[in-house]
Amino acid sequence: RATTPPPRRRAAPPDHATNTFMHAGKDAASTAKALEKAFGTSDADGCWLLSLVASDSTAPWAMTYYGKVLDGLGSKKGPIKAAAKAAWAKVVPTLQPEAAPLEMKALYGAMGVEKQWPCRVAALERVAQLCSTAPKQTAACLPTLVPELTPSLWDTKKEVKAAAKAAVTAAFGLSGNRDVEPVIPKLVSSASNPKEVE
Repeated sequence: RATTPPPRRRAAPPDHATNTFMHAGKDAASTAKALEKAFGTSDADGCWLLSLVASDSTAPWAMTYYGKVLDGLGSKKGPIKAAAKAAWAKVVPTLQPEAAPLEMKALYGAMGVEKQWPCRVAALERVAQLCSTAPKQTAACLPTLVPELTPSLWDTKKEVKAAAKAAVTAAFGLSGNRDVEPVIPKLVSSASNPKEVE
């Protein structure tokens, strides 16, 4: 007789991460110290704690560990990946538009070909999101942003390629030139397929 498999448990922070949060205190210094200790123990512990303390007031510390969270999204280790997903979901909404240039530095690093593809996709998707939520700040980054995005258009992984295309399209849309807007799809297509312009 067929048996019904037990329901899958949702990923949740381990008890010690929750206990750390409870004893972290509400002041900035104790929160920063708790995060440093948690990440010093393991990236999973750090990401879980970050997911618990994420708020507007802890955004500066979130930026300190932003790159680690991105790396965690690409981890092949389940506990780290689950913790990183939880942290990413909580941290991103707390970041103000003014933080976009700081985010870009970490996002550029996360787009490198040496990174795991889920990490790269997350970075590219965040760039596309910033084009919408922080257009002024992201537009100021265009001179460095576009060259960083372009290599991902030629990636062999279809998920990376699709995310790159969306990010480049959003970035081109920040040019502020209405004459360019109608040809953005053609520009993106040409960048994706250099043979089109040979």
